[in-house]
Amino acid sequence: MATGAVAATALVRGVVAVGAFGEGPLPVALRRGAGLLLVARAVFGGETALALLGLPKSGKRFVELDNRWYRPFCAVLGVALLVASRHRSKEVVAPTSVMTPADTTESGSRA
Repeated sequence: MATGAVAATALVRGVVAVGAFGEGPLPVALRRGAGLLLVARAVFGGETALALLGLPKSGKRFVELDNRWYRPFCAVLGVALLVASRHRSKEVVAPTSVMTPADTTESGSRA
């Protein structure tokens, strides 16, 4: 069951991260939230994450893998999401001019 929850969460985060929901305020906020969660996971480690999820303490192998691979991986992904959400939110710009029918010729191009 826990594996299914992790897989579903990863799928949703992946969809949000690639910008499938657009560049509006909510998707950007979701990307930032996911980035912050991943950075927090990297900082506090797997033991804290397991405790928050109500799961039993981990074994020696998990601690080794967590310190060597999972924490750095979460840190890199988290920072990447934060940088991407910062960059993308600045790209959303309101149009500066609107073309009206009076501005076009018969062929539809600007006069």
